[in-house]
This record gives sequence, C-alpha cells and structure tokens, in this order.
Amino acid sequence: MKPTAQETKWANATKYANEYFLTPPQLDDKWIKGVTRVAKSKMNDLFLKKLPRSLKILEVGTNVGNQLAMLRSQGFRKLYGIELCKAAVQIAQKRRKWAKVIQGNACKLPYRDNCFNLAFTTWVLTHINPRLLPKAMSEIYRVSKKYIWGCEPYVKSLVPTEKKPKRAYLWRADFKGLFLEMFPDLKLVKAKKYKFPQPDKNYTSHSEMYLLEKTK
Repeated sequence: MKPTAQETKWANATKYANEYFLTPPQLDDKWIKGVTRVAKSKMNDLFLKKLPRSLKILEVGTNVGNQLAMLRSQGFRKLYGIELCKAAVQIAQKRRKWAKVIQGNACKLPYRDNCFNLAFTTWVLTHINPRLLPKAMSEIYRVSKKYIWGCEPYVKSLVPTEKKPKRAYLWRADFKGLFLEMFPDLKLVKAKKYKFPQPDKNYTSHSEMYLLEKTK
C-alpha cells in the first residue's frame, strides 16, 4: 500500500528528531511552558503511580525516546518503543541503550497479541490519517494485555487542523472515546484534560490524558 502523505512526512522528520532529544527535567519544562502547564512527570504520577514498576511497556511513536526516559526516571524498566522515522530510531538506539526501540509502523506492529502490559501514545494518534486510525488503534489494542494509556489533543469530534483536509498532517479528536467505542471490553480508569498555555487556533484548547483497562 502506498504510504499516506502523513506517513511520508513523519518518516522523514530527521530535523525534528535531531532537535528534540530531551532529558526528563527538560521534558518537564517543555510541557509546563508549551503543552499542559503541568510537568509531564506529575501527569504520569497521577495516572501510573499505583501501577507495578515491573510492567512491560510499549510506546507507539516513540520518536527519540523522551517519554520512555521519563518513565525510566520514574522506576519503570521494561521499556520498548516503535517509531516510523529512521533518524529518530537511530538516535534512540544510540542514546537510550536501556530501551528496545525499533523502526516500524503503528498500523502493523511486529509484536504478538497481548505482548505488553501497557501500550501508549503521546501526541501520536493525532498524526495518523483518519483512514488508517482504526487500524493503528486496533494494533495498540491487540498488543496490550491490560492497559492503554494516551495523551492526545482533545475535541469532541474528529477535525483536521488545516482548512484543507487533504493537506492536513494533524487531527484532533476524542481519542479516548474512539477507543471505548471500538472496543466494548475497555473501561475508563481515569481521564483528565489539560488546558494549553497558549490559545490553540487549530480547533482545540485542551490536551487529554487517559488510562483505559481491558476487562476481559
């Protein structure tokens, strides 16, 4: 299948990968100033503090591994990542030696069913073409035995950030709600919206973190 415009764009985001390697304190500062007004470590604690540190965790769309580094600083050790951009994977493999990061596509995860205790995304579903979004979400659901965790821009219904949808590279949606609609055996454990520090002209003013759990 021919790659979508979005897949081509993000697979070749070499400059972004080279500029975005952050330590956990730097990541906290970035989220406070530019994303949610709250440190990412505090958000993680709110959702994950009671979960065992022995969990086997997969990040889908890991970029250079900043979110994995934050989880490691919070005590998690069994950390895996998959990323579309080859340059980002190379950086992660070189500088995040404690994590197993490979190149791959969210729509075809190279893992067996229920391979991980928790699978998550951070501002990744928003990058996926809506035509492929159900497949990516199904793959995340398939490889997770217990939890699906996410933090994505929130609006009630799916909308592109650009006025011409065919040229759009980002979408906003209630991704938590889409998961719950697609998979009836998922239950909502926790969800919280965070207001952007700066007004967002792209249809939304909030990012939402959510934790879902399989009940079967």
